[in-house]
Amino acid sequence: MAKFKHPEGQSVRKKLKLSDDGWLSDHHRLFWSVGYEMEDLARKMEYHHRPKIGDSDWLPIDDFIEKLKQRNRAPKIRLKDDGSRQSLVIWKVFGPHNLIRAHIGFAFQRVATCDPEQRQRSIDDARSFIENALELKQTILEFAEEENPHGFWFNTFCEGKPPNEKSRRYAISIELEKSLFRAVNCLNEMESWAWGNYDRISPPEGGKPKIEWRHEFISCLAHTWWVFTGKQAPVGPNTLFMEFVEIAWASGGDHLPEISWEATVRSVLSKARSDKTVST
Repeated sequence: MAKFKHPEGQSVRKKLKLSDDGWLSDHHRLFWSVGYEMEDLARKMEYHHRPKIGDSDWLPIDDFIEKLKQRNRAPKIRLKDDGSRQSLVIWKVFGPHNLIRAHIGFAFQRVATCDPEQRQRSIDDARSFIENALELKQTILEFAEEENPHGFWFNTFCEGKPPNEKSRRYAISIELEKSLFRAVNCLNEMESWAWGNYDRISPPEGGKPKIEWRHEFISCLAHTWWVFTGKQAPVGPNTLFMEFVEIAWASGGDHLPEISWEATVRSVLSKARSDKTVST
């Protein structure tokens, strides 16, 4: 079975422990390492056209893929000839075993980004951008109002100049006015992105943040499930998807603790269905 190491080269000999806030403390770099090693192995195997997985590279998820391939009814892995882009990627570009590594590797990378310290940095960055954007917009509007209340093309720099030079300065003045208003519009758009990030990662006053890394992991795997089976991931506790989640997590290494995923799966998938219903 493939084994993953700490990015500094140390082997992990004991299971990681959850902190009080539900995070696997001080191991975000390990998750990056697991994610990148999985993706790297998938790329190498695809590059060397290795359709079979060696014993040393075999993961628990490979047993699950074989199980899906043998199923005759849904949920089962997409057929080679179903005509979809997904089936082309699964069977001809990567192969199911390689592609599942790429997907799970990405899921572990998303776990790494949910380090609580990174979350606080993201909150601080969003706040800082919003404050700076508001200040810059105010400066632009004050400049436009004070310097050229009637429009930039009516400025004294154009008075008394030859026609060609006047035309050139006129064009520059018009471009400045357009650029300033474009800048304000861009700042408004980017400010909405910052607010979106802030609302997503910062709980309401007095609230408790959700355990973000679990939600990210399940969201990634729900998408993977759709790519491989063409079906939405089911919400119930005793399903193949729940088995898939547990095996995907276990494929990250023996040092990872056992996690109860049922509540997170129910929360993530129920919200996804609710959002889809609202959008339709």
